[in-house]
Amino acid sequence: MRPANSRQKEPSGNLAFLLAIAEGGTFFCPLMASEEPKQMKNPMELTHFDVDQLSRFVTDTGKILPRRITGMSARQQRHVTKVIKQARNLLLMK
Repeated sequence: MRPANSRQKEPSGNLAFLLAIAEGGTFFCPLMASEEPKQMKNPMELTHFDVDQLSRFVTDTGKILPRRITGMSARQQRHVTKVIKQARNLLLMK
């Protein structure tokens, strides 16, 4: 994936990984794909204290990733968005 012009930056971090998955046509919930069982968490069970897992759904600039990139259901996406906003209000996330 090369930028169209030299001014565009290639995505980095979690966004690059999620875009690569989306381009392949395979959609999955990234939280459920975690290798370690203690880190696996249903997106509906996330709270505003799970900052490490919530940061997977936020870009480097702080924008919440859309459903088409995360691969979550609409209900899960609404819940994760609400929890991210709660964490931001409590200054746990940027």
